[in-house]
Amino acid sequence: MMPNSTANNSIAASVAREQAATLVLAPHTPRSADLLPRLAFRLDAACVTGCVSVEAQDGTLHFTRAAHGGNVREKLRLKTNIAVATVPAGIYDALAADAQRRGKIVVLNEAP
Repeated sequence: MMPNSTANNSIAASVAREQAATLVLAPHTPRSADLLPRLAFRLDAACVTGCVSVEAQDGTLHFTRAAHGGNVREKLRLKTNIAVATVPAGIYDALAADAQRRGKIVVLNEAP
């Protein structure tokens, strides 16, 4: 287990709850593959790792990932209110610049 993983998951779970998140995405790395199932447990959520596609269809999220050594793709629909998933770097193209799009930066302080 990585250092501070308990604190990281505690902070991430708090933020997800405060923001009423329905989806938590992270890059598929060894660290996130270790941490995200733990986060899903804290959130009473389902977890899908290594997704090659995450799509909304008819108001429902569908996750696609490789199965059976990459020979087939499985498509999953989760029955939890919150989904936690990892996606490999580079599977999505960057969005075009849009001056109308706004974001908010929230500074989180890790508990001592």
